[in-house]
Amino acid sequence: MYILKNAQILENNEFIHTDLLVKAGLVQEVSPHIQVDAELIDLEGRVVLPGLIDSHIHTHNWAVREMMLPISKTRSIQEMLELIDAYIRELPQDTPLVYLSAWDEKQFKEKRRPTKAELDSVSYGIPLLTSRIDGHQGLVNTALLEQLDWQSWYEKDPFYLEVDYKGEPTGFIKEKFYDDVLKMQGEESVEETYEKMQFALKSLSQLGISAVGSNDTEWDNDKFWNALEAVYEDDGLLPDYYGQVIVWSLEGFYEFKNLQDRFKDHPKIHITHIKLFKDGSLGSRTAEMDEVYDDADSKGAGILSKQYLLDCFNLAEDLEIGLMIHAIGDRAMLDVIDAYVEHSHSSGDNPLRHTIVHAQLHNDDILESLAKSGLNATTQPLFIPSDWDLAGSRIGKRREESYQFKLMSELG
Repeated sequence: MYILKNAQILENNEFIHTDLLVKAGLVQEVSPHIQVDAELIDLEGRVVLPGLIDSHIHTHNWAVREMMLPISKTRSIQEMLELIDAYIRELPQDTPLVYLSAWDEKQFKEKRRPTKAELDSVSYGIPLLTSRIDGHQGLVNTALLEQLDWQSWYEKDPFYLEVDYKGEPTGFIKEKFYDDVLKMQGEESVEETYEKMQFALKSLSQLGISAVGSNDTEWDNDKFWNALEAVYEDDGLLPDYYGQVIVWSLEGFYEFKNLQDRFKDHPKIHITHIKLFKDGSLGSRTAEMDEVYDDADSKGAGILSKQYLLDCFNLAEDLEIGLMIHAIGDRAMLDVIDAYVEHSHSSGDNPLRHTIVHAQLHNDDILESLAKSGLNATTQPLFIPSDWDLAGSRIGKRREESYQFKLMSELG
């Protein structure tokens, strides 16, 4: 317990001079006349603001990107290739796999994606996987492609990889196929995961973030949960971690409850929601749309059926679990809303705080249905400048009806 003396806080658009009593990380009293025996910290007139909360982050993945070769900061394909070339030249020829994240064609001066042939020119026969910025699509070189059973994936669903007019793979892989290739890196050790999570949480705390809603792993990744627990044992002042945990089956809901029980008394780790993926992303054309994309004969990826979502809502209510559902496309949003309305019988209540994540491609009618349903929405308005030109090429005039976060606020 301590008192922050000589602080300034913002109240009714004016700065006032006061003291703050803090106990267990929470402000207990705001007054210039606090009469408590506690440690005094003189702020000498500094401004005190509430801690920021990042409600949608992939903390582990953020650390991976920040700690690896910074291809995400390159501004041209040529610059990226030169960076990769210098890096791979120093690696042993028998390196099993190199993974680099995350390029973004929008910030390349060439305004296009890199190609498999370009990766081949700088990878010297070492298997190489690079990811797009959205994390829903990857590009592999020939050396890695030769190790992959891509024919089976294509037979199962042509959606998962791209082929040219000759039927040959271009090197672009999507969604579940991309996730499976990522797993070829092998499992991290507890020590490696500890290093990444410690780095991420410390870095975020320096930005003024006091809590994160983070989607990083699955319920049964004991190495991750053990590492995260160890991070907080060594530093109890890091931002709180609100876990949004991936579960791939209805049976996994029960295991999620066990994970909640494990951390129910932890002061910093809170297991709050199951994370589900209804569709993919706009950039990789895997956001599930009601009509075909303007630049492709596809409506995107409907990863979960409406009936499965209804089953999830019903089981979640029985077990008192909140669902955090990734849905970007308009069709994806409609299916989530319809499933929840059918589950809740249009009550408009949402006691478990079920939430649609992103909710960015929609129209006015969809937003009105969302408001009536009672579902929450966790949005990312910062995607507007990064997506705007891309959205125009992907969905044309439908872009004008999307990204209406102000209207969401007005509708409650």
